[in-house]
Amino acid sequence: MRDASRGLGRDAFESGLADVGVGFRANVATTGRMNGYSFTLEGWTDGSGEQVWVGASKVARELRWAQLKTVIGDGPAAGPDAAATAAFVDRATEMMRQGRIERGAALPGDHPALSSDPAARILAQWKAKTAGQEVPAEALPVPELKPEPVAAWTDKRRRPYGALATDAIPGEIKKARRQIATWQGEMEAAQSNARTWDGLATGAVTGHRVRDLHQLAAKVEAARPHIEAEVAARHDRVAADTAADAARKMLREANRLKGLGWLELRREGTSRKAEEKKAAVSAEAIHAYVEQASKAMSRGAEAARAAEEASGLPWAEGEQKRLREEWPQLLAEAQRGDQGEGQARRDAELARVEDLARRIAGAETRVDRLAQEAELRRTMPADQAKAEGRARRDAARSKPPTARRRKAAPRPPGEQPAHLRRQPPAAGGPGRTR
Repeated sequence: MRDASRGLGRDAFESGLADVGVGFRANVATTGRMNGYSFTLEGWTDGSGEQVWVGASKVARELRWAQLKTVIGDGPAAGPDAAATAAFVDRATEMMRQGRIERGAALPGDHPALSSDPAARILAQWKAKTAGQEVPAEALPVPELKPEPVAAWTDKRRRPYGALATDAIPGEIKKARRQIATWQGEMEAAQSNARTWDGLATGAVTGHRVRDLHQLAAKVEAARPHIEAEVAARHDRVAADTAADAARKMLREANRLKGLGWLELRREGTSRKAEEKKAAVSAEAIHAYVEQASKAMSRGAEAARAAEEASGLPWAEGEQKRLREEWPQLLAEAQRGDQGEGQARRDAELARVEDLARRIAGAETRVDRLAQEAELRRTMPADQAKAEGRARRDAARSKPPTARRRKAAPRPPGEQPAHLRRQPPAAGGPGRTR
């Protein structure tokens, strides 16, 4: 629209905007100075339903008023031939509306030697008529817009990808994409691990400490009958030992009394025969109680071995006692330990996810820049492509070759390495002994 309205003024430019459905408004200061345009389209509204206007400079740099006015002209045509100017503007607008701005279009009634650009042709006719001249035989020259120069490969905007050989860029893109796929797989695995450890951290999943504690309780429960048998045998042994001690005490008393004279025995209310009988009974009881204690000890030892085999614990009874007395505390400690481990592992996996995400973002940026570099080389001028190719080849040749280590010649048999050889001391020197 800007080029089609070249030299025709604001009226032609605004008419062309209206024809293609672009809303516009001129930003004019209170002093009457034109500052530029704002544009909008049908349906461009914000959340409150207000129409959204976009400044021309934000649409394109070429639409800033400082540049636009030099192309279309600052203001509508004026003067004695204003009517003729309006007619030419209307004609140019109609041509733009019908899409007849192609190069080489010939209209009925046009001079055959006029420019092939309709807008330029109309401008030339108007200028000739207002100056009282005949229609020129050739079109007025239109300044050609030079393309923006392509940055050199040494420019920081194209580093380091500009230094790559053109044939190497597709390989670098494939390599980066393979790395991205690998990192994406690792990131998915890390995310899955983070979800697993999060369940442990929140207590939704049972950890190995709690499981080990319950397994210990199950082992103790399996040995419970043998533990009870061991406890009962121990109680029987204690009772037999106590009864044996009482019988021994009675035997000692009977032996003491039966050695007294008849007067002392009469005074004690007993006799030698009674004490001898009591001593014999006590001795028999001692033997019986000792045998009972021995049998109880055997039963206890057998029950302890059975408890160890059933539970796999060296002292199942002690573990049973500890679990009964400290179960709430042991369970709470196991849960805290599992949750702490889950939090640490979850945070580590989340940190790995963030690190992989940064790596993936960096690799994707590299792929985009490599693709931009490839497209830039495809579309850059041929002379610049040749110059850059020569510069890259010269830079590659200027790199110093990698230094190669010289292989040492083999030593003769029996000769020591240089660092182990010693020079003989000089005569009279500090190495001479006296």
